[in-house]
Amino acid sequence: MNNMKIYKLAITSFLLLALSVNVWAQDDKDKEKEREKEEAEAEDKGLKKLLIFEKEAVLELPTAVRKYEKISFEKDVEEKEPLDYEFSDVELLLPDVDMKVKVPVIRPAELPKLYGNYVKAGFGNYVTPYFESYFNNKRNDRFMYGVHAKHLSSQRGPVEHSGVSENVLSAYGKYFLGSAALTGRLGYNRNMYNFYGFQPGTIVDRDTIRQVFNIFSASALLENTDKDAALDYKAGVDYFRLDDRFDAVENEVLGRISSSYKIDDNKFIDFKGVYSNSRRTDSVAQSRNYLLLQPGFLLTNENYSVRLGINTAWSNDTLDASGGVKVYPDIEVNYHFIPGQLTFFGGLTGQLERNVLRTFVHENPWLISDVPLNHTNKTLEIFAGAKGNVFEKLNYNARVSYATYQNLWFFANSAVDSSQFTILYDHGNSTVLNIAGDVSYDLSQRLRVGAKANIFNYSVNLDQPWHRPTFTGSINGSYNLQDKIFFNTDIYYISGITARNFMTGEDFNLPSIIDLNLKTEYRFSSAFSAFLEVNNILSRNYQRYLYYPVRGINVLGGLTYSF
Repeated sequence: MNNMKIYKLAITSFLLLALSVNVWAQDDKDKEKEREKEEAEAEDKGLKKLLIFEKEAVLELPTAVRKYEKISFEKDVEEKEPLDYEFSDVELLLPDVDMKVKVPVIRPAELPKLYGNYVKAGFGNYVTPYFESYFNNKRNDRFMYGVHAKHLSSQRGPVEHSGVSENVLSAYGKYFLGSAALTGRLGYNRNMYNFYGFQPGTIVDRDTIRQVFNIFSASALLENTDKDAALDYKAGVDYFRLDDRFDAVENEVLGRISSSYKIDDNKFIDFKGVYSNSRRTDSVAQSRNYLLLQPGFLLTNENYSVRLGINTAWSNDTLDASGGVKVYPDIEVNYHFIPGQLTFFGGLTGQLERNVLRTFVHENPWLISDVPLNHTNKTLEIFAGAKGNVFEKLNYNARVSYATYQNLWFFANSAVDSSQFTILYDHGNSTVLNIAGDVSYDLSQRLRVGAKANIFNYSVNLDQPWHRPTFTGSINGSYNLQDKIFFNTDIYYISGITARNFMTGEDFNLPSIIDLNLKTEYRFSSAFSAFLEVNNILSRNYQRYLYYPVRGINVLGGLTYSF
């Protein structure tokens, strides 16, 4: 009951309070509106007063007082207490200082690896083993040395008993002496051939047709290496010993000298000399001496060059035409019509040409015993031509010459055995007209081609210029395919060879010689490669010498290792 009364009392109080607040708020609103009205009327009156002004009224403002001094603030000063320091020794254990000054340098470029040695081996048809090797020292500014060995043989050939064997062993050394160099060489060759040019069906003893040549050589050479020196020179001595299976022996000592002295940029004095002492022992002994001196004076400038010289020769040859003292002119003139591109040249000369058994064997190994040996006297040669370069790629040389000879030699089949050859000399005056030319074209460092040709016309006292061709020509080329595959090819053409069987008196015009060869090499790496050689691709059994056909197509392949 009491609670009910309290509840009614609270509601009544709340209603009265809300009513009073509303009345008070309403009263305040009324007062606020009345005040705003009064302020609006006062504002209107003031504006009207402001709009009333006098024309000559002067407005004066009081002078403003400006203070320029900054306000300063006093800082509190703190009192500092004195510091106490305590010193103590500290021992530092440091490593020693390297006082060497290290200057930074550019590391030099590494030199490419030098392959001074290689071994090459292969095998081909006709039962042909092949081996060749070179061993050389690497880079050295004081000396060079090396060894060379080679073996190439064929058990069979184009006909029966036509096998061949060639063997080489040599060593060399070169020592540099400041402005000069000393070179020495030792060599040994052992070559085997058979006399197989006999008539078909002939019964032969293999022991009687076998020929073996042993050639031993030694040489020493001293030469100038200072290209700025006024005197340039080469002086050397060679020793050769040849012996064969039929007791022929030839010893030769050969001395050579070549020098040039520069007077100034346009004048030179040159000198060449050769001395030979040879002794051939066969069924008889023959001792021969030969001396050739070639002094000259050379005058050059940008338009021409002239060489004036004299060739003086002496020998104790038994033939008058090639014995005693001989003197020849030695003159050559070059006119540079277009310097570097076209040069005309011409001159006249002569010389006593040295002939020894070794040089004849090198050309024709099927010689008889006691083959006659004489020097050849080229009494006079007149020549002229042109040479030059086009676009720095095409090089050419064309030459025509007319020469007179005494004791000009020719190979001829022996009248005793047609499978062997002797040497015939034209003891009278013979002449040779020669037209020659060669050209080479370097398309790039990878492709090069060249060609040579010679035309000969002989006028001799013999019936024919036996085994001397009237035309020789060759074409060669090389191609490098991306430094990986290398090709080399050449073709030879020889025609106009006449021969005679002096046993029967029958003459022969030998068929023209066409010989096409191809060599290729494939490099697996800079040290390892494979090679293939195909010779006489057209398989023509031609004869360079009567009754001596060559092998048909022959193939040789193998591997090469460089290190």
